[in-house]
Amino acid sequence: MKDTVIPMGTVGAGDVDYTTYYGDIALRRKDGSAIKFGNAKNYDEEFALKEKQKLQDGDRVSTGKKSFITIMGHPKDGQMQMLTVFPESEFVLGIGEWEAAVKGEQQKGAEISGLKFVKGTFYVMPAGAALEIPMAKVRHIDKKREMKFMLDIVQGMTVILPGSKMEVTGGGKTYETWPAYGSLGMTEIMVTTGGMYEKSMEVDERAGMLASSLLQMGMGMPQEFKYDEGLMDYSARKTAESKKKSAEYAKNALSEADIEKMEKAKSITESQAELARAMAKATKAAGGSSSPAFGINMLANLDLSKLKDMPGLTPEQKKQIEEGIPAMAKMQKELSGAKLAQITAQTNLSEKYMETARNDPVAKKQAAKAKADFKEKFDSFSLPPYPRPDEKFRVK
Repeated sequence: MKDTVIPMGTVGAGDVDYTTYYGDIALRRKDGSAIKFGNAKNYDEEFALKEKQKLQDGDRVSTGKKSFITIMGHPKDGQMQMLTVFPESEFVLGIGEWEAAVKGEQQKGAEISGLKFVKGTFYVMPAGAALEIPMAKVRHIDKKREMKFMLDIVQGMTVILPGSKMEVTGGGKTYETWPAYGSLGMTEIMVTTGGMYEKSMEVDERAGMLASSLLQMGMGMPQEFKYDEGLMDYSARKTAESKKKSAEYAKNALSEADIEKMEKAKSITESQAELARAMAKATKAAGGSSSPAFGINMLANLDLSKLKDMPGLTPEQKKQIEEGIPAMAKMQKELSGAKLAQITAQTNLSEKYMETARNDPVAKKQAAKAKADFKEKFDSFSLPPYPRPDEKFRVK
C-alpha cells in the first residue's frame, strides 16, 4: 500500500504499518507476488527496508518459527488498533483509508479494516476491524474497555483468551465472557467442531504461558535490543551528524545586513532571504545551529507561505511543501514566546541527560543484560500443546 496521500489542509493520522519485527516474515500480495522481509543489521538499514516492505490491502502475512511482528492501524475515532503476531502464524490483512473531520480538524489516515485469521497465535486489538476467525465469531459488548483478546488457532481448535467482555459464538453455542488477563476471571474459551468449552487459564499450561508472554513479547522485540548499536547510540550518532551539518550551514549564514544588500541587488529571491533570516534567528535563539532545538526555532521563525517559491524545487517537492504547510502552521501556533523558550531549554537539556545516561557504565551493563535476556526469550519461545477438551468444561 502506498503512503496515504494527504490533501492540502488535511492532517495525516497515520498509515497501517508495522512497528517492529523479529525473525522471518513473508508477505504474499493479492497479485500473487511474494516479499520476504529483510533482516537489517542496523537502524539505517531498517529504515531503508521500511520503504520496500510497506503493507498493502489483501497481504497474506506469515511468520517463521521464531518470528514476531506487530502492526498498528489508525482508526478515525483514535482508538488503539494493534495486532501482534506470534511464531508460525498466518493471516490476511485488510486496509482501508478514511478522511473525516476529527475534533474540528480535517484528517486522513488508514486503518486495519479486516483480519482473516488462518492459523497461529495473535494478540488482537481490532478497534472496529471486521474479524474472520475459524470456527468462532466474537462480538464486543464491553462499554468500559476497548476490545482486546488473544487468539490461538491450532489444528481443529480455536482458543480465545478475552481481555474485554465479549460474546463468543462457536460449536453451536453462544457464550458471554469476562475479561481474562489483567483482571479477575482468567477465562479461556476453547471452540472445536464438537462444541465450546470454558475454563480457567490456570488449568491450561499453554494458555497460562500465552497470557504471561503478552507482557514480555506482545509488542515485539524492543527497538533498543535489536541491534549491536542500541537506539540511544543510534540517536546520538544521528544527532552528531546533524550537528556537524548544521554547523557547516551556520558558517555560511548571512547577517541581516548581508541579506538586505543581496535583496537590493536582487541576487537572492524573497524565499531565499526568508530562509536566511529564519536560520539566523534560530541559531541565536537555540544557542547555536548545532543545538537540538535549532530545528524547532527554525520552524517557529519561518514564513511558511514563501517556502513553495524556493528556486530549484521540482513540482513534486512544491506539492509536498504545500501539503505539509497546514501541519507546520499548527505547530507554529504552539511555538511562540515563553512557550518556545521553554521548549528550547527542555530540548537542549534532554540531550545532556541522554548523553549522560548513554555513557553511564552501570546503565550500559544493565542494558546489555536486558538485551541478552530478551533475545533468549525470543529465540527459545515455544508453547506446549493443548490438552484434549475435557467434558466437565463443556458449555451446555
